[in-house]
Amino acid sequence: MTIRAVDMDTGEILGAPLKSGKKRQPNGFSGVWLSIAADMLIACGDHLTHALDLRVMCLLLGSAEWGNGLTINQSDIARRLHTHRQHVNASLHRLRGIGIIEVCKTHGKVSFYRVNPVHAWRGNGIGHQVALRAIERDKKQAQKQAREADNVALLRVRRMQFQADHPQPRKYASSGFKGVTAYRGRWRAQIVTMGQRLLLGTYDTPEAAHEAYLAARRELQIHKPADER
Repeated sequence: MTIRAVDMDTGEILGAPLKSGKKRQPNGFSGVWLSIAADMLIACGDHLTHALDLRVMCLLLGSAEWGNGLTINQSDIARRLHTHRQHVNASLHRLRGIGIIEVCKTHGKVSFYRVNPVHAWRGNGIGHQVALRAIERDKKQAQKQAREADNVALLRVRRMQFQADHPQPRKYASSGFKGVTAYRGRWRAQIVTMGQRLLLGTYDTPEAAHEAYLAARRELQIHKPADER
């Protein structure tokens, strides 16, 4: 129920509404707390065989910011756990492998992590629902892109198979002869050698122009398979 605030001296109805409802009860925790899904604990018990992984996970869960963001870096983790940074890096890699943490954004070569909202959450319920919907939307988008990539690859394979089953005859310009092109009603012979194009003259028939081309090849000692019409 919503009522308007009233000035008891003047009887004026004020603009700010007053809302009645149950008083919020404290949750019983004296400090920061977060919600953890039971399946995450089961996954950790099944897959995490290194004691350091469990210690790193507990530190990350305890250091999670509002919205699951992680601002603690690997050097700080190694210093607090009295271990080496490379060991922490390996633990983070294993935690990513089972989905406990994930990359939320990258800046250059630096990656920023967060606790996966599917497994644990620090924040209010509305924010959790928003995060879960965003994950589902990204998952559907990734699946759509994967399907499109598969379709493109399938079309490419089919095209290559069609070209292999239906080979096209080799064609040379409009004359049907290599080194011969139409030019102002006649046929011009030309040859390319050492990156330069040499004009061999124009002829009345494409056969004559092709003979000139073959003669130039023999003279220039260009050893290639015999030309076909």
